[in-house]
Amino acid sequence: MPQLPKIRHTRQLARTRVFQIEQVSLTFSNGVQADYERIMGPPGGGVIVVPMMSDNKLLMIREYGVGAERYELRFPTGGIEPDESVHDGAQRELREETGYAARQLQTEVSLKSKST
Repeated sequence: MPQLPKIRHTRQLARTRVFQIEQVSLTFSNGVQADYERIMGPPGGGVIVVPMMSDNKLLMIREYGVGAERYELRFPTGGIEPDESVHDGAQRELREETGYAARQLQTEVSLKSKST
């Protein structure tokens, strides 16, 4: 496996109520230095819920996408609150955005460690 680049420093460029943008300065194993920008989501992570109804139909919501400047269909998503588990966050987002609650939740957790 290739050696990971060394993070020289990070600097916050912007912050919103949902995410922040950071500049990350790296040095690669061959000595090349580069700066990148990354979007950092909520500290607790986030969830996307793919609701499957009892008749094997998927439930989606219609929501305005400001980037696309139109209404689009999507699955319920949101950030996990500091005191919530992944299951609790998924159930809350599902209720808030659709009015439904899940009888059963199956999770696929993707954890990404941040080493700085």
